[in-house]
Amino acid sequence: MFLEYSDRIISTLLESFLLSLVLVALVLLWLDHRLGIRKKIPLLIASFWGPLVMLGLIAVLKIPLGIVGSMFAAVLVGMTGDNAIQYIFAASNEGLERGVRKRAGASVQLGILLSLASLSFLGLSLVPMKILGALFFFGFLATLCGDLWLLKACLKINPADQ
Repeated sequence: MFLEYSDRIISTLLESFLLSLVLVALVLLWLDHRLGIRKKIPLLIASFWGPLVMLGLIAVLKIPLGIVGSMFAAVLVGMTGDNAIQYIFAASNEGLERGVRKRAGASVQLGILLSLASLSFLGLSLVPMKILGALFFFGFLATLCGDLWLLKACLKINPADQ
């Protein structure tokens, strides 16, 4: 019974994964249009970088998508676009570049703190929890790389200008 219940949870989470990413994309596109940012492609590329890299890593390493993998995917999807939305609202009609500059420090701090906190899972005795901790560690770093540095590259923001 538990196995059947577990399989239903996993399939439900995986089915909703794509829908959630589509909804995130629609929110980013709507905010971009409504607030006059006009940087649709860089926002989408940067926001989806982390989830796509981590899903690719899961596929390459053949990590089974059980309950642990599904939890990881849910958290990763939940974070997709978060930094981009912060950058958009920090732009204050002065361009997305300004928003990125204003919130870059906070993005780095949060990304590093979440990554380091994820390492606490490595001290647990259950192997699936150790895998979850490693996935979170690399997932938060991949998300930060996409959300901040890839977006900066797409917007051609010079680090010396900060």
